[in-house]
Amino acid sequence: MGRKSSIKALPEDLREELDRLLREDQITLDQITAYLNERGAEVSRSAVGRYKLDFDQVRRNVRMLREVSRANRQDMDENSGQNTQVLAESLQSMLMIIQDRMMQSDKDFTTREIGEMSRAVKDLQGAVKSSADMEDQIRKRIEREVQEKAAKAINEGGRQMGLSREQMGLFNSLFLGVNNSG
Repeated sequence: MGRKSSIKALPEDLREELDRLLREDQITLDQITAYLNERGAEVSRSAVGRYKLDFDQVRRNVRMLREVSRANRQDMDENSGQNTQVLAESLQSMLMIIQDRMMQSDKDFTTREIGEMSRAVKDLQGAVKSSADMEDQIRKRIEREVQEKAAKAINEGGRQMGLSREQMGLFNSLFLGVNNSG
């Protein structure tokens, strides 16, 4: 196993400052290295460069997850359960890949990265719930419409056959579980 990264050994406040500098992307690696060393850190340009590569990869992964989540949020609300289930599994897989890559890079999650992943999971859960609720509403509406049509057919057919209200009520109750004789 290799030596622990000098960046990983930085105090949290310096590592957060390093992350900020890398996010802003306004100064060179040499300038970042000098900045950290002026504040008491003992880091090399190559250590900062390796950290930047990992940092950039994590940012790309998080950005990809956020874009996929945002782009599909609307579609998930409109699609049926099967599409939503496939998408949910895909997003969960992406989260696992990102987490795995972050663990391999020996880099701690930043508060922002954790927040972005949490929001993506929350969006996913909300969309899955919304989709399930929509499917349930559609299923109930269809059941109600079928039941109403069947009750109407029983009542009309019963009238044509000369059945009493009591007999039509019995058929409605037996076949549909309702008392809709009328």
